[in-house]
Amino acid sequence: MKKLITILIIAVAVNVTAQVAIGKENPDPTAILDVESTEKGFLPPRMTTAQRDAINSGSFTEGLIIYNTDINCIQYWNTTLWVSFCDGNTDPGGGGEDPPINYRLGGSGEDFPTSIQQTSDGGYIVAGRSTSSANGDVTGTNKGEFDSWIVKFDASGNKVWDKLYGGSGSDGASFIQQTSDGGYIIAGYSTSSANGDVTGTNKGDGDCWIVKLDASGNKIWDKLYGGSAEDSTNSIQQTSDGGYIIAGTSQSSASGDVSDTSNGNNDYWIVKLDASGNKIWDKLYGGSGIDLASSIQQTTDGGYIIAGTSQSSASGDVTDTSNGNNDYWIVKLDASGNKIWDKLYGGSGNDWANSIQKTTDGGYIVAGYSDSSASGDVSGISKGIRDYWVLKLDAAGNKSWDKLYGGNSIDDAFSVQQTADGGYIIAGYSLSSASGDVSGTNKGFGDYWIVKLDASGNKVWDKLYGGSFVDQASSIWQTSSGGYIVAGYSGHLSAGNGDQTGLISRGGNDYWVLTLDENGNLLEP
Repeated sequence: MKKLITILIIAVAVNVTAQVAIGKENPDPTAILDVESTEKGFLPPRMTTAQRDAINSGSFTEGLIIYNTDINCIQYWNTTLWVSFCDGNTDPGGGGEDPPINYRLGGSGEDFPTSIQQTSDGGYIVAGRSTSSANGDVTGTNKGEFDSWIVKFDASGNKVWDKLYGGSGSDGASFIQQTSDGGYIIAGYSTSSANGDVTGTNKGDGDCWIVKLDASGNKIWDKLYGGSAEDSTNSIQQTSDGGYIIAGTSQSSASGDVSDTSNGNNDYWIVKLDASGNKIWDKLYGGSGIDLASSIQQTTDGGYIIAGTSQSSASGDVTDTSNGNNDYWIVKLDASGNKIWDKLYGGSGNDWANSIQKTTDGGYIVAGYSDSSASGDVSGISKGIRDYWVLKLDAAGNKSWDKLYGGNSIDDAFSVQQTADGGYIIAGYSLSSASGDVSGTNKGFGDYWIVKLDASGNKVWDKLYGGSFVDQASSIWQTSSGGYIVAGYSGHLSAGNGDQTGLISRGGNDYWVLTLDENGNLLEP
């Protein structure tokens, strides 16, 4: 038997591109490996949860399969979660407990975070923009107006490093993601041109600025992409080929790096980059009105799903008729950036999509805000001025369900993620207080509002966190413990009161970072 296994391994190693049959003469023409037996089973690698999470330093490839001996079940990685074959339950990976984090971070200027995630070492990375310079928590010297400000924490919640990147103009990070090499990719905007940390020449009123960092936050490369007008990016993701896909908005038309002709005032601008940041292709999508892309994800078929907002109606690339002033516009592309389908969803008012995520059933979850009420695609009745609007779509973009959540004032959702139990977590801003779906009492002029939904979109719990001024959550991430890390900005007057007792303002608005347990409670020291 040992000899047979050795021969098989050698045969597979010698001709890795050939089809292999085990237990039969010829493999099925659609399979690279075809195993047949009525006497023996197939054993995938067997390991504990801890051993699984140590594979490649926690950076997994989509479709990876293992047998988890802790739960006695086969699991596969779907790019976001480990999915169990036994019951369909999901597991974010990792383990242990999150540290109690309730931090204000910033300098004497204005500091606004936009994106946070847990890193493979159990720590956290947060990105945004800052006008501060070499004071407070900001180590670097500001080079212009706003600079991108990146902060890394270890697994115990201690700040490891921070970096300011920018030029003489206004520069800001919109999104950050850890990359497969342990470094980071940042997408944002820049009005700088060939100065400071900005290598390229700006081609218009502002360009998309992509920055690659190593694991210590040092810049490896940066790229400016744009046309003759204003261009910015809101979302980036590393793709399965090691490159990147970015989504943003362009006012440019057939100029600079923008290949296509604009359909209206603003279009979705989708750019595919290789691993070194070089442009492979770009696409403009839009109608006769304003179309703003907010979020992009690569899909399991190698294509892409985009969410944003459109004022267009049955024109250009927009197939459907608008339901109101602004609608959610969901666009599905193939691997080459060609449109497969698009969908408009909204009511009689304004509906803004801010975040989209793939779900384990092959569909999508979208979150944003709406001032529509029981009209068009909006099923619920508005409870105030604006509500969180959560939209569940199937793989073809058809609506499965939608939910309106809010109170007696303004409620805006900015970030959504599917959770390990198959439900969803949403973060944003609420000016409502103890009304409608808002359970807590608002402590100032707007608080973080965190809402947990089950798999059918029903509210499980909600939490308000804030001080006596304006506090707005921009990004949320479920951690390996099953809890959450949240980032947003907080006004200077919130420091020292409400949920920020003992915290000190560094200047104007600061980064405000929190860890919560699985029930949304603040983790206490």
